[in-house]
Amino acid sequence: LRLIGKETGLYPNGAIAAAKVDELMDACEDIAIKTNSVGAGLPKDEKEAARAAACAEGGTTHGILKKIDSFMATNGRGFSVGESLTIADLSIYVGSSSLVSGLYDGVPLDALDNFDNLAILRKTVRSHPAVCKWYDSLDDTVKVPSSFNKI
Repeated sequence: LRLIGKETGLYPNGAIAAAKVDELMDACEDIAIKTNSVGAGLPKDEKEAARAAACAEGGTTHGILKKIDSFMATNGRGFSVGESLTIADLSIYVGSSSLVSGLYDGVPLDALDNFDNLAILRKTVRSHPAVCKWYDSLDDTVKVPSSFNKI
C-alpha cells in the first residue's frame, strides 16, 4: 500500500509526515490483530463478551482507537495527517468501518461512537470524490456492509 501511495501522491514526501502515516497504518493493523485475538479459542458467547470488553473504556481495542483519535486531534484537519488524503486515511477508514461491520463477533456496532476525530475522518474519506466514485462504480453484486455507507 505504501508503494501505491507513493506512486499516486497519497504518501507524503516529507520524512516526518511519512513517519506519522506509517505510525497510523501500524496502529490500524494492531486494531485488527488485537481485536481478532481477543477471545480466541473461547466459546462464542465468551468470545463476544471479551471483544465487547476490549471495545469498552479501558479495553485493548478502545485504547488503540483512543490513541488514533487523539493523534488525529493534533496532526490532522479532517484527515489524519495534514490537510489532504493519505493512505493512512484510507487505512483508518477501512479498518474502523470493518471493525463495526459485524465482521468481528462481539464488537458493538457503536464501538466508534465516542471518537469524534475518527467520525470526522470517516465522513471526510467517504465523501472524497475519488472514494465516492469508486463506491458508485461497484455493481449490485458487491455487498458492502452498511458501516461503509456515506456518513
